[in-house]
Amino acid sequence: MPFKKIDPKMNFPKLEEEILKFWEEQKIFEKSVAKKSPAGDFIFYEGPPSANGRPGLHHVIARAFKDIIPRYKTMKGYRVARKAGWDTHGLPVELQVEKALGLKNKQDIENIVPGNPRASIIEFNKKCKESVWQYKEEWEKMTRRMGYWVDMKNPYITYENKYIESVWWILAQIFKTKNKDGESLIYRDHKVVPYCYRCGTALSSHEVAQGYQKIKENSVYLKFKLKPNKEKGIDNNTFILVWTTTPWTLPGNVALAINEEIDYVIYEDNRDAKGNIETYIVSLDYYLEKFPPKEILEGRPSEFPHEKGRIIGKDLLNLKYEPFYKLTDDKNTYKIIHGDFILTTDGTGIVHIAPAFGEDDADAGKENDLPTLITVNEKGEITADVPGKGIPVKKKDDKGKYKADELIISDLKKRNIIFKEEMHEHDYPFCWRCETPLIYYAKPSWFIRMSELADDLAKNNENINWIPEYIKEGRFGEWLRGVKDWAISRERYWGTPLPIWTCECGENNIVESIKELEKLSGKKLEDLHKPFIDDIKIKCQCGKKMQRVPEVLDVWFDSGSMPLAQYFYPNGATAEDKKNIDSGKFLPADYISEAIDQTRGWFYTLHAIATLLNKAGKVPVGYAYKNVICLAHILDAKGKKMSKSKGNVIEPMEVMNQYGADMLRWVLYTINQPGMAKKFDLKVMKDAMNRVFRMLWNSYSFFVMYANIDKFKVQSASRRTKFKSDNLLDKWIISELNILIKNVDEKLDSYDVYAAGGMIEKFIDNLSNWYIRRSRKRFWKSEDDADKNNAYQTLWTVLVELSKLMAPFTPFIAEEIYRNLTSPQPSPSKGEGDLVSVHLADFPKADKKLIDEKLNEEMQKTREIITEALQLRAKAGVKVRQPLADLRIKNYELRKEFLDIIKEELNVKDVKTDVKISENISLNTEITQDLKLEGTAREIIRFIQEMRKEAGFEVDNRIIVGYAGQSEVFAKFGDLIAKEVLANEIKKEKLKEFDLEKEFKEEPIAIQIKK
Repeated sequence: MPFKKIDPKMNFPKLEEEILKFWEEQKIFEKSVAKKSPAGDFIFYEGPPSANGRPGLHHVIARAFKDIIPRYKTMKGYRVARKAGWDTHGLPVELQVEKALGLKNKQDIENIVPGNPRASIIEFNKKCKESVWQYKEEWEKMTRRMGYWVDMKNPYITYENKYIESVWWILAQIFKTKNKDGESLIYRDHKVVPYCYRCGTALSSHEVAQGYQKIKENSVYLKFKLKPNKEKGIDNNTFILVWTTTPWTLPGNVALAINEEIDYVIYEDNRDAKGNIETYIVSLDYYLEKFPPKEILEGRPSEFPHEKGRIIGKDLLNLKYEPFYKLTDDKNTYKIIHGDFILTTDGTGIVHIAPAFGEDDADAGKENDLPTLITVNEKGEITADVPGKGIPVKKKDDKGKYKADELIISDLKKRNIIFKEEMHEHDYPFCWRCETPLIYYAKPSWFIRMSELADDLAKNNENINWIPEYIKEGRFGEWLRGVKDWAISRERYWGTPLPIWTCECGENNIVESIKELEKLSGKKLEDLHKPFIDDIKIKCQCGKKMQRVPEVLDVWFDSGSMPLAQYFYPNGATAEDKKNIDSGKFLPADYISEAIDQTRGWFYTLHAIATLLNKAGKVPVGYAYKNVICLAHILDAKGKKMSKSKGNVIEPMEVMNQYGADMLRWVLYTINQPGMAKKFDLKVMKDAMNRVFRMLWNSYSFFVMYANIDKFKVQSASRRTKFKSDNLLDKWIISELNILIKNVDEKLDSYDVYAAGGMIEKFIDNLSNWYIRRSRKRFWKSEDDADKNNAYQTLWTVLVELSKLMAPFTPFIAEEIYRNLTSPQPSPSKGEGDLVSVHLADFPKADKKLIDEKLNEEMQKTREIITEALQLRAKAGVKVRQPLADLRIKNYELRKEFLDIIKEELNVKDVKTDVKISENISLNTEITQDLKLEGTAREIIRFIQEMRKEAGFEVDNRIIVGYAGQSEVFAKFGDLIAKEVLANEIKKEKLKEFDLEKEFKEEPIAIQIKK
């Protein structure tokens, strides 16, 4: 039965749509998961995307890398279940709904139904639940179109009650776990946290890490006037200089901090309004930067310009100063204290302390028993009776400067307190969703003591194989070593409610299941979200009613809980899933993949929760995954981030509909290493089309065309195992194939996708431009001899095995080649002992017996000699069709078969070894009359072949050639011409009837051809 005919100019997107239909009708994905898995289970986690945003090219690259390894492992005999997931809670969804409803803040949300906050929250969360699925169809279409196999019919959804219940259980285990001091790992505290006053909620440190932007803003140097101290030489005109980029925090100032081990300088500089010289105190480092020691001799420090003396930091402690805005009468304020965190790399070595607005400030406040002045409310507005009162601290004026800062600076200028102003460029944290500048703000929040588990986190990270490797100790490892306590509570609405009930007696109770809540409250809930959960009260042991805390959970905790929560563990899990989780079968995952920003997002929260649960004794290991491919960002062709505002966004569906999903996947795999930023250019797609896909398709098309002409039959499975060809090219390509199988298998097993792809590209080039090109005459022979059959069987074997190797990379073209070659039409599901789909086949195994390293080396050397000689031809201006007399090679012996290849490729009559030549090779470029005639004959052969194509002849059509003109070429080389162009007869006259006539201009000859 013939193979299905192939369109040499195949439309790949159209082909892919046909294959998608085939997969769905035949349920190939489902069969791949259900088939026998002698290697056992390979665990893959799908990081849940949010369907309230459109999918983009960056999602395609993530899904491409998620898809390739599970496909490979399935072919290696593993069962790889791939459960899709949807991240459905959190601030992104709320912001989208706020925008749609025209809401500006939390007050607006709670007044959707005027005067009824409860009804308003119900309506708001209803809209959030609807918004979650806004782009679900687009996500599903993109996922299907790119060939990413994941079970989207049975996904886990983070807003479902059973998922929330599992998250509650995880929280409860952490809550019950105690540190060495007997304290719960979950605690509530008033701490300075990164705070978005636009969204009205705190952020965790890993959320903050995702939102940094480089900004330029005004900074000021301030003169704090010290109160005189004769003992330390402080007079009535001595100031201590402080640098700050946040003037809005100055009303909350209660102290100045120095480092007691740092050297400070007392120097004279400006004069005040009355002409008195002012004295300043700064760090020695700052002083030396301000006054470079040009005139310094090797002598005394007093020789420094303006210097009055030196003082070590500890001698400044407890000095008093005059505050700019005196908002407290506490006697323990407005003094100089010590701070270990004070460095001299920025500023003057002195920092103003406002405990309400900085982590270091708050710690210093506690250590020194300082009051915390809350001079800004939760809306970000200054509440103190100072310039800027009522203005949000990060609201800009019409000049692009922060209005509150400018009003305070203006006031201080009038009072001669500003020493100088300057623009300062630095990284500043912004809300990762609404892009409002964050402030550090003292708030009560719920925390997990992650800082106490830093060593555990780092130790568990040792078990993870990171791709790229440097992420392990670099970006991720550094994050773990400097880990802060996790602020898990959010003052929002659409999220997993914290399952903590508190009583005024001080008792806390954490609920870990729906059943427990129903038992404690006597009520049932159909929806665990706010505000319904807030209606539930439970009885305290003191006899009073306990009320749930109002906060919801950090959405990252939702996604980090998915290893267990996707199975609704433990209360809603099936007995089998529970058994698998308890035994460690489902955790850790064998493989995950996402972009590099997830090192402080999903990668971190997965790892943190696994470490916490391991600490609680609930899971066997403290890491959530064994292998992770961490992807860099995808950029436009100029290296810029893609954004709609810049107009440089490339829609993935458009790319796939134009070039095909296989081609897009291939480019994303092979453009560079996964950890390197990818500049995406459609020119790269065109290059991949020609370099890889057209070359592969031409090889496949070539085989099918000639195999059908010669009615080639594939050997039976039993005979195929015994097949052996003595042809040099057959043995070489089979050897190269088995090396490729071995290397690709090793690379994919070690998650090196990029290297494996490069090897396949090189092999495709070798197959097309060397094996098939060198073997064409074997396929063109009219005789049905053993050599021709060996060529067919070899090429069939190579294409089928190559389709299996490429199946994880390019699932569509691999499927097409495999189906057609193993299951001839019209019964694609009934191949001789073969499977209906390449994705149900086993991954190829290398046969070491078929690898001939010496043969490969000789062939490589042969090709190198040919390449070098072709360069000599080009330099001499001699075409390849022009035969030459000989080529001489120095100091390298080759077998006759390789010498024959060199002769044919270089079109030389003889190849010899000659140790006397000066260069590696020497090409005789002298052209005799006979050589010139033969060269003309070969040009005529090419010319007639082009005529055959133009006339529309089939490759096996026999023809008659007629010519009029010089006959010397035809007289001497007529037989060669006839053989090459499949001519039964060459007539030295014009044909009376012909299909095409053309003038051969290199010689005055008119040529006609007739089928």
